[in-house]
Amino acid sequence: MMTVGRARNRRKEPARQRPWGLYAGGVLATCALLLAAYAVHWMLNPHNMPIRSVRVDGEFRHLSAERLHQVVAAEATGGFFNVNVQDIRAAVMADPWVRDVAVRRIWPDQLRVTVIEQRAIAYWRDDSLLNDRGQAFHAPRGTFPHGLVQLHGPNGTELQVLSRYRQLANWFRPLGLRVGRVELSDRRAWSFSIDGGFHVVVGRADFEGRVKRLLATFPRVGDRLQQSEVVDLRYTNGFAIRPRGTADDDAG
Repeated sequence: MMTVGRARNRRKEPARQRPWGLYAGGVLATCALLLAAYAVHWMLNPHNMPIRSVRVDGEFRHLSAERLHQVVAAEATGGFFNVNVQDIRAAVMADPWVRDVAVRRIWPDQLRVTVIEQRAIAYWRDDSLLNDRGQAFHAPRGTFPHGLVQLHGPNGTELQVLSRYRQLANWFRPLGLRVGRVELSDRRAWSFSIDGGFHVVVGRADFEGRVKRLLATFPRVGDRLQQSEVVDLRYTNGFAIRPRGTADDDAG
């Protein structure tokens, strides 16, 4: 009787796990990897999902939308997933009249290129233009706009000279005068010219105080100033008016 009781209380051994379940899982994982690899290979094939539509957006005065479209189309030779947007951007940025470019893919077969054109507001030195951010850029001479102010200064002073021009323009505009040239010399001396009028030598010190002293006397001596060639502000309590034909120097 005791032997029988022990047999009844004996625990059953767990069934041995069959290996086919592991094999099936491995096969499914391998198939999934192969399908993923095939999908990636298919998507990266430039002959699959080609770019069929290119759109170029922007407001252009000096750039040609047709020409930009040709540049983009020439670079958009791959499929949707492998077209190189950085190469497209670099190709468009090669035009000096382009300030910035954004390239986007639009599912399933489009490219949208947004171009921001340079806005030239001044001539810089003798061979460049200055945009509204105070950045110089080189464009073909034949594309230069007409009638811009002439700014000149050492390398790296573009924004400083532009700021001075804007300041002077605001001061002289109420007098009906247009500032046509602003220059900062290598010695950091300032001068500027009034369109169709006189040249003003300010020097290196007290720019604002010297120019405002000139503006304060303009109602009294404006006619005489208009007939002068050079006005020299490098004096403590006044300024000198030079006859036409007399060259100025760059002290200050």
